[in-house]
Amino acid sequence: MFVFRIIKMTIIAVIALLMLLLAMANRHDVRLFLDPFRPSETGAAYLEVNLAMIVFAAFILGLVFGSVVMWFMQSDHRREARRLSRQLPS
Repeated sequence: MFVFRIIKMTIIAVIALLMLLLAMANRHDVRLFLDPFRPSETGAAYLEVNLAMIVFAAFILGLVFGSVVMWFMQSDHRREARRLSRQLPS
């Protein structure tokens, strides 16, 4: 169990370092168009956003979406575990 914890912390540290390097390399602002079908129009709505923030937001949204999907996929296992725990004698 201790080795698993060391491997997990190493992977997290590498991901954090890569995200930090990504943020440092992409400090310039980019235009994020809110209407992707007509971005060339003069009145098109856009935001000036740091590129690293867009990447981080996509990463966070992916984590949240993946967590929700896994939670729903594991509902059968949780239900079965709850049913089995009720059957155990106290």
